[in-house]
Amino acid sequence: MGPLSDDEYRTFFTLLHRYCEEELDQAEQFSVPTGYGDVYVSFGRHPQGPEDTYTPLGDTKFWNP
Repeated sequence: MGPLSDDEYRTFFTLLHRYCEEELDQAEQFSVPTGYGDVYVSFGRHPQGPEDTYTPLGDTKFWNP
């Protein structure tokens, strides 16, 4: 399958923003199986540590709301 293209990143971030805006209530956790082992993903309305460790979507080249 390979790495995501720039267009795929844009789609991913657009859908992620929509999910967070329209679907997320308080928090959600997912376990995503990969060839390297499970990846654990947490979404929430409060940071899981210092806020300055997070990259705002607006600071990426892929974000264009």
